[in-house]
Amino acid sequence: MEFPRVDVAIMTTPEEWEEMAKHLDATEDVPALMPTPIKSGRICDFSVLCVMSGKGQENTASMFTLTLERAKPQWIPLVGIAGVSQSIKFDTDR
Repeated sequence: MEFPRVDVAIMTTPEEWEEMAKHLDATEDVPALMPTPIKSGRICDFSVLCVMSGKGQENTASMFTLTLERAKPQWIPLVGIAGVSQSIKFDTDR
């Protein structure tokens, strides 16, 4: 089976994947062509994949590369929870 070509591939963390997939119209599960869950559908006039990237830089980079090579989307927004190192100090007085 060939991987679906899309306009947009939304990459999400596991915590955000189901919530993002709820926004797709005409949703279909994509067969296990990649190591994580994927749904395809539409948002307005755009064909969209919702791809769970996993956690960490390595997992996200791998899924990003596979998605880019196979689905050839025009855009890949990354959606999820941003982490921060506790050693980084933020100036909250601004």
